[in-house]
Amino acid sequence: MTIFNHNIIFSKLTTKFNHLATLTFLTSLGLGAQTPSADKNIETIVVTATRDQQNIEQVARTIDVLSSEQLSLTEHSHIQQVFNQLPGVNFHRNSGQEYLAAIRSPVLTGAGACGEFLMLENSIPLRPAGMCNVNELLEAHHQSAESIELLRGPASVMYGGNGLHGVVNVITPILPIESGQTQLAIGSNDYLKLKQSNRFENWRGALTLIQDGGFRDSSSVEQQVITLSHNDENDETSTSSWLTAFNLDQQTAGYLVGTDSYKAPNLITTNPNPEAYRKASGLRLYQTYQTESGWQVSPFVRYSEMEFIQHFLPGQPIEKNQQTSAGVQSKSQYKLNKELSLDFGLDIELANIGLFEYQPNETAGSAFLQATIPQGKHYDYEVNSLSYAAFLLITWQASPKLTLDFGARLEQLEFDYNNKMLSGRTDENGNTCGFGGCRFSRPKSRNDSFSNLSPQLGLNYRISNNNQIYASLVHGFRMPQATELYRLQREQVVADLKPTELLGVDSGWRYRAERFSMNIGVFQYEKSNVIIRNSEFFNISGGETRHKGIEISAEQSLNELYTIKVNASLAKHTYLNNPGISGQDIVNNDIDTAPQEMANVFLDFANGRLVWQLHAQYMGEYFTNPENTNRYSGHVLWHWRSSYQINQKLSVAARIVNLADKKYAERADFSSFAGDRYFPGRPRSFELSFTFQY
Repeated sequence: MTIFNHNIIFSKLTTKFNHLATLTFLTSLGLGAQTPSADKNIETIVVTATRDQQNIEQVARTIDVLSSEQLSLTEHSHIQQVFNQLPGVNFHRNSGQEYLAAIRSPVLTGAGACGEFLMLENSIPLRPAGMCNVNELLEAHHQSAESIELLRGPASVMYGGNGLHGVVNVITPILPIESGQTQLAIGSNDYLKLKQSNRFENWRGALTLIQDGGFRDSSSVEQQVITLSHNDENDETSTSSWLTAFNLDQQTAGYLVGTDSYKAPNLITTNPNPEAYRKASGLRLYQTYQTESGWQVSPFVRYSEMEFIQHFLPGQPIEKNQQTSAGVQSKSQYKLNKELSLDFGLDIELANIGLFEYQPNETAGSAFLQATIPQGKHYDYEVNSLSYAAFLLITWQASPKLTLDFGARLEQLEFDYNNKMLSGRTDENGNTCGFGGCRFSRPKSRNDSFSNLSPQLGLNYRISNNNQIYASLVHGFRMPQATELYRLQREQVVADLKPTELLGVDSGWRYRAERFSMNIGVFQYEKSNVIIRNSEFFNISGGETRHKGIEISAEQSLNELYTIKVNASLAKHTYLNNPGISGQDIVNNDIDTAPQEMANVFLDFANGRLVWQLHAQYMGEYFTNPENTNRYSGHVLWHWRSSYQINQKLSVAARIVNLADKKYAERADFSSFAGDRYFPGRPRSFELSFTFQY
């Protein structure tokens, strides 16, 4: 297996990054600047890589932090608005609070695509192993986050399964400095948001209420999230506790069908699926106990439920799913001597997972669809799962400048599946469908288990106090998800699946001076046993893909008032084989929905009271089908954000999204049944907010 090819990675650098390099060089001249920006000398602390606080310069991986200042200035109404400010990240904003994610990857879809990313809140996974959801970040209280960390590439040995392409960690504050804060925001399309935060001694409460009328017909959103946290410290231990509850009730708008339909002014506000909806609710309770001796124990309990119409499928069945789970994460650090330390731990998780799908109405359409997609129940099953893992990480300070780390994680996932309906591909009453049988196939009750051993090796070398390089040999895996194993179609009665694995290299360079900083990250991954649904509608393992690219970000203080920030990525995501997903030769084709080029440019102004930012956002073209015959041409968007501190207690902020009112697609897709289809981009929209501190 070829892991790293410098010629391939850098062959297009000169042409693709010419403008970026020129801009970076010019800004690095630093004309007239005498004072660094306010945060230049503040250390950036992260927790995602090791579950412990550490300086970002100690991490031998590519990691970004969205600070409280960035989050406050953006004051996002959708999580996509903050993530797409980062290089190599491409979240597609669908309807309401829905999204599809891409981190050093194509935008991934399908039942188990969510398993490619690990979503955390305060280092605790939002969902149990084997039951991810593509929209699960709507369950996190990211609106009140103190910071959001994004680790690119596979999760470290601390987390294991899921997170092949990236890890997102929403960090919520334990205790704010202010005793209380109230924020009210109003905006276009009947948008209204109320955020409330209060501190009572060692307790903190945070509440977010959102109401959005939506710019498309029948696309309103109502969302409520509340977090209660507590912190207790003494000489020997510290205990942090969180309770988060959420509720979402949204009307969902479907795809616009037809080539370039996203450009038609009379179509972009319409909704071909006014009947569609999504409801979700749940809560999480978890604690982290930290001792002075190095032990860390985090017990957690989670519950969530979701109901939505699958408006994108014939017959529009309704899905209801739920999960109840509990577990413990534990780790300890032991220093053998000044140069050598060990981190080791055990994780265990129990979960009860349920899925119910039924179709209240008869199927419309062709005789084939009507005969093979029956009215009534399609699936009804329950899965009890057990996940347990052990990990070890050895860190060696080989010299004052060189640090090496080596680790491994052994993980086991067991499923006890119980089918509550008749097995096979009949309707719920046992009647055989025409045209060879019903679309839906229900496996017999059974047990499945999966295991994986995942190593990691890292190097961090400090050239000087403000100059370092790093490299890691990374391995990631994800277990098959319950829906991939037990929600089958057509003639498939058993899904013989294997864990998907990713192996590759993650390397980079960090430079930081008073007025200028730069980060460059280079990666190449090869993924095997990719789980796909082939042209016969079977869930199979066997896909192989390659992912390689370079990411660059730079920041230059022009003077006391102005700062320019630039980031960009050049990536190539390709098929290495064709395990039956197309009748054509797709080997070495671009994977669909994988733009090669993305970039952001920010011009920031700050004079103490007034802060504003002009943001240019570039999305390159991408193919929308594996055959690379259909494509989306890409777009450039402009955004404006500003805030003004009226006095010590009151501030006002204004934001304009899509400043130029560009007609664009948030997501472009191609379906063999419908052809080109799109989620249209939001037209120019305004938001005004007031924040009162007391």
